Amino acid sequence: MKFISTKLLFLIAFLLLGQFAFSQDTTYVQTLTFDSINTRTGVWNFPNHETPFRKILMSYTLKCDAQTTTDNLPCGEWDYSTTTYLTEYTGEFDSVRVEHASYYFGGQALDTIEYVNNPYYNYSQSYQYFPNYTSTMSEVDYAIGNESIENDNLFGASSESVISQIVWTAEELTNSGLQAGEISKLRFDLVASGSDLNHLNISMKHTNLDSLSNFDIGNFQEIYYNNTTFSSGLQTLDLLSPFVWDGSSNIIMEVSFENDLLNPNFSANDNVVSSSQTTSNTVAYTINRDGYLQITSGQQVDVALESTDFGNEATVSFWAQGNAEVLPLNTTLFEGFDTTNTRRINCHFPWGNNSIYWDAGFGSGGASRISKEITVGEITDEWTHWAFTKDAVAGVMNIFKNGQLWHTGTEKFDSISIVSIFRIANRSLWDGKLDEFRVWKKSLSQQNITDWMNIPLDNTHPYYNDLVLYYDFNDVGVILDKSLNGYNGAPTNQDMVRFHNSSDQIHEIVLSSDRANITFVQGEYTTSLDSVLVIDSVLVNPISLAQYVPISGYFNISDLSYQFPAGWSYTTDFNGDPIDSLYYMADQTVYNDTVHFYQEPFELTNRYELGRFITPYGIGLDLGAGFRWVYDVTDFANLLKGNVEITSPNTSELVDLEFAFVHGTPARPVQKVSHVWNQSSSIWTGYSYRDLDDDVYLFNTELNLEPETKFAKLKTTITGHGHNSTTGAYPHCCEWKNNTHYLFANGDQIADWHVWQTTECALNPVFPQGGTWPGAREGWCPGDVVKTREFDLTPYILSGQTLEVDYDITPVPANNLGMGSGRYDMTMHLVEYGDANFVSDVEIYDVISPNNWEYVSRKNTICNGIQFVIRNGGSNDLNSARVTFQISGGSLFVYEWTGSLKFMESEIVSVNVEEPSFWLGDGSNNFTITASNPNQVSDEYQENNTFTTKFDMPDVYQTSVALRYRTNNLPQDNSVTVTDLNGNVVYTNTNLAANTLYFDTLDLSNGCYSLKVLDTGDDGLSYWAYPDQGNGFFQFRPLTGPSFNFDPDFGREINYSFVIGSFTNVKENKNIELIMFPNPTSDLVNFESNVLIEEYKLIDMSGRVLQVVELNDYNSVVDLSPYSNGIYFIDLKSKDNRVRKKLIKQ
Repeated sequence: MKFISTKLLFLIAFLLLGQFAFSQDTTYVQTLTFDSINTRTGVWNFPNHETPFRKILMSYTLKCDAQTTTDNLPCGEWDYSTTTYLTEYTGEFDSVRVEHASYYFGGQALDTIEYVNNPYYNYSQSYQYFPNYTSTMSEVDYAIGNESIENDNLFGASSESVISQIVWTAEELTNSGLQAGEISKLRFDLVASGSDLNHLNISMKHTNLDSLSNFDIGNFQEIYYNNTTFSSGLQTLDLLSPFVWDGSSNIIMEVSFENDLLNPNFSANDNVVSSSQTTSNTVAYTINRDGYLQITSGQQVDVALESTDFGNEATVSFWAQGNAEVLPLNTTLFEGFDTTNTRRINCHFPWGNNSIYWDAGFGSGGASRISKEITVGEITDEWTHWAFTKDAVAGVMNIFKNGQLWHTGTEKFDSISIVSIFRIANRSLWDGKLDEFRVWKKSLSQQNITDWMNIPLDNTHPYYNDLVLYYDFNDVGVILDKSLNGYNGAPTNQDMVRFHNSSDQIHEIVLSSDRANITFVQGEYTTSLDSVLVIDSVLVNPISLAQYVPISGYFNISDLSYQFPAGWSYTTDFNGDPIDSLYYMADQTVYNDTVHFYQEPFELTNRYELGRFITPYGIGLDLGAGFRWVYDVTDFANLLKGNVEITSPNTSELVDLEFAFVHGTPARPVQKVSHVWNQSSSIWTGYSYRDLDDDVYLFNTELNLEPETKFAKLKTTITGHGHNSTTGAYPHCCEWKNNTHYLFANGDQIADWHVWQTTECALNPVFPQGGTWPGAREGWCPGDVVKTREFDLTPYILSGQTLEVDYDITPVPANNLGMGSGRYDMTMHLVEYGDANFVSDVEIYDVISPNNWEYVSRKNTICNGIQFVIRNGGSNDLNSARVTFQISGGSLFVYEWTGSLKFMESEIVSVNVEEPSFWLGDGSNNFTITASNPNQVSDEYQENNTFTTKFDMPDVYQTSVALRYRTNNLPQDNSVTVTDLNGNVVYTNTNLAANTLYFDTLDLSNGCYSLKVLDTGDDGLSYWAYPDQGNGFFQFRPLTGPSFNFDPDFGREINYSFVIGSFTNVKENKNIELIMFPNPTSDLVNFESNVLIEEYKLIDMSGRVLQVVELNDYNSVVDLSPYSNGIYFIDLKSKDNRVRKKLIKQ
């Protein structure tokens, strides 16, 4: 087999429709237009092929516009893969059986689930230390508070967890008689004794606070830590570490303890102390354990909402603190789906680009979305309250931060409708803490959000009945819904519910002026350290047991309970080493099975990829009136007829999609297009690199061809995606890994190839872009079409019209198996043809240069000659042909081509035109090329012999020019070359120094020249993503007239053609005649022209454009008053010409 040149066929597929003329009639079908803002799918009427078409071309044009809806940018920010495809409806129907495990235990679908009926514990030993007083030399009590108010908050043992903070002012301490120095003991007056307090912890610190509005955080000194039993009367606590009061500061004391209320042997009675009323809130406490949800990357919480209808409104609010060591990454914090698995609610918090995305509602244009960039610190530095709202009737989506409006969007009218499945985190990369998570089917007002963000919800909330779910995360090991619905959460991991300590407590705090009476004790003692061994019990966390059932086309949780898993209970010593264990046998055993349902019957369809495209990095990008790419879709001729459904889903830019049907006889008729590896159900099919290597997909397959098939080929479109690596070392797979791809026929390897874009991205005509556009990638470049490779299978067709094909790829590296999780998006089309229509036929398939199509703008340097594509359209091998070409009104040139092309093979031909007179034409700038005489015989089909393009002549300068440029830190990557029309080098500089300014005047004779600036590093003279290379520039300076700078972020090459001296019928300026007065001037200059001036620019001596005015008039006034005295240039443009004139302000 001869592998058809992929580079060549890519050019064949796309270097068309710049400016062209076919000798045959052409029928056009317009589908999407720039007015189709959100419409990306439709049915259009195509020709019925009553007359044949020799070629079908699809023109894909993008335009940046503020009307686009993806991310509120004229051009989309990111490089998304998008495919234009047609859908064929077969008339056959099928349904899909969907299976799911009946039970999930702790987020796992175990085969056997065992649990016990009653809670059990793990036990740990530890020592608690206390002072032993052997003698007392002196001791004085200093009491504060003498009222007899009963207080059960400080030592209320009936609470599971208590944290209290109490403030005493220096004035109070001094008035009690307390002296600066050590406080050794504390005494409390117990009105009634209650239960023991486990891990009673008392800490103190100095403070400037004289009252409390929240818990004070940090820098406390622990002075007491023991399991403590109280009795009635005055109770003394001996401090292990005396607190040294400085005699002038206020004192704040923190008291906390934990009790095991789930232990049936534990008695829960409050210890009541006497207290006194103070004039301000000197006490802050909580009697409820305040929990939160700790999410680690890859975890999630599943929620069954039973088809909740949100209608047109929603609010999702919560407190969050992300993990700064992980974020930002591409995360999903919450999302909700309907029964068709369409996402109705979603929040990226944030995405990897440091932006928060809020999606609510789904319509024909996709999800209704608003987004805004955020700093990482705003998500991670502290607990922050967020609320996301949607009102589809008003068309408003809002994001509130700490009760203040942070971002808003309008014209968002898509309803939210039904949400059946809700997830928190969705096993994404989000990492951090959540609390007070609330979901409403109501768009709450800013005032309502502010009023309730700091307090727990209850039925006094005005929209309590619209509350869908409410998680306060205050229950040990379980996630209970505190709304009226009981939508309990099923976490994937059982340790996700954690509890605040005072340092990060944000809810449930009570402020009080009722302060416990206390006695501070100072004295002199002789002490020794003593200890006691204690045994603590820690409850084994219950695990969620979720039972799933099929409901109306999806699986949802029908029953959710929390059970204690069968297993070991351990006792550990004070070093943490196990010293005893006990196994708790299962009381209940559940044997898992699967449940299933059949999806709604659907019509079988085949989707055929007409062309794949990667959107550009659009920040700061301008595609003008539209940038066009063209695909050759002739192979889909049998499908592009009658009513055809076409989809082109890109909404990052405006899209214009037009088809051109060129009448005539094709080289061979298409019999059939099909998918080789059953890829018909998807736009394209994504495969993991690992599965491709392991032959899970794209394995050896037998193809049964049509009886009439004489020729067959495989069309492949392959792009690599993902940044996967075990070690983190480059290259990440599969966007950045250069793999080898293999094709086999009947067991023999017939081709190996690479899709790696080594330098193509850096030569992209859409440049510069707002991202890492020039970097080499696996099969694609941002802002460009994706190449299609074609392989001739004809030699391998066996008797009986069968053949076997197989695909393989470079093995996943054994030392970096993580690369195997990278992805390849692949389409493999089998195209079958009938017999050749011609024996001898030569075709001019395309003209690369001269051509003024923007796609070939970086290659179209006229002074380098002409480039065209020749193709063999006859069944005989093509070895020679005559090629003639000329400029309209100019001389005819003849080129005798020789080579070797088999049927349907092509070749790019470059011809260096050494005669300047070739370009002397009638000024219409039409180029026509014709091929004939294949193998010195008559051409059987002459309608494809001729191709015509429009082109632009190079700029003309009447004087010498200069090159002024500065290198960056990597001069070894750069070279500068100027060649003449014959390819002779007239200037070169390859031995450049770093950060050096060069100024070279070119003393050139009259003629046509080509400037080439090369950067072998593919990152130009300046590139934001590689700041270490520094910054350079390149300036072209005519000795008279303004200079201009090339964009330093040019990727690999600058190519520029120019003419010195006389060059007939190029864009000379003499056709515009001007009268300008007064000149010099102090402010205004009038000009009158003999032709209509479309536009003028005012330019200063450095080449900086000061004004751009669209005129369409013969006369105008230029205002120089805002500018300083000096020399300026005015650049005037008519329909056919341009002129520059000097202005002087003095």
